Amino acid sequence: MPRYVVIVLLLAVALPQPLHASNSEVPRTEKNNYFSGYFMESAAHIADFKLTPNEPIKHGGTTDSVTGIGLALGYHWPGWRLELEYTWRYRFDVNIDPQDYYPNYTNDLETSTLMVNLYRKLLSKPHYSLDLGLGVGSGFNRSKVTMVNYFNDPRGELGPYKEDRRVTNSVWSVSLRGIYHLTSVDLILGYRYIDLGDIKTGPFRESINETFKFTGYEAHDFYVGVAYPF
Repeated sequence: MPRYVVIVLLLAVALPQPLHASNSEVPRTEKNNYFSGYFMESAAHIADFKLTPNEPIKHGGTTDSVTGIGLALGYHWPGWRLELEYTWRYRFDVNIDPQDYYPNYTNDLETSTLMVNLYRKLLSKPHYSLDLGLGVGSGFNRSKVTMVNYFNDPRGELGPYKEDRRVTNSVWSVSLRGIYHLTSVDLILGYRYIDLGDIKTGPFRESINETFKFTGYEAHDFYVGVAYPF
């Protein structure tokens, strides 16, 4: 994401006052705690793929559509919301062209995140509001890899080699969402850009300690859900 976009978002979060139609953040209730759940559809992208240390050449990125769910526990006070959020994404299919140097390589990448999100109200009306948020946390990635021993068996005649690896890294996000206040629940519709960091799978004992590395794993999330105050 361009640096100037991040700067603009940071300045927006630091605005001194949101716009209010009334002094009540949630007209129907005095409850400040809430629990939310939502479904999301994500356009995910990996910028670069390479093999290290013996093959540092980058082989280009790949894109996939990923479905997921999210759960959050939050608290709000005038002008702000704070959430602890968990998401699960299933799954990013990383497939390399069989004509490439890595024949029949596939990687089913599952990702979950645990994040702390801070939202600033940009607009607050009696029945709806608009929030801008920043989030930081940890990403937990599980790679289910299937490949041939391309060094000793480039044609895959000996059958596939399978590996299940897990890696943890840091993640961050920027989001914009609208909240519509109903009688007893809130409807949520939002967009989020999330940087899921870099991912490594390997080294693999059958590929002479080489490691597959994915850089620039990011996603554009579109989600819809419900929040229950309590």
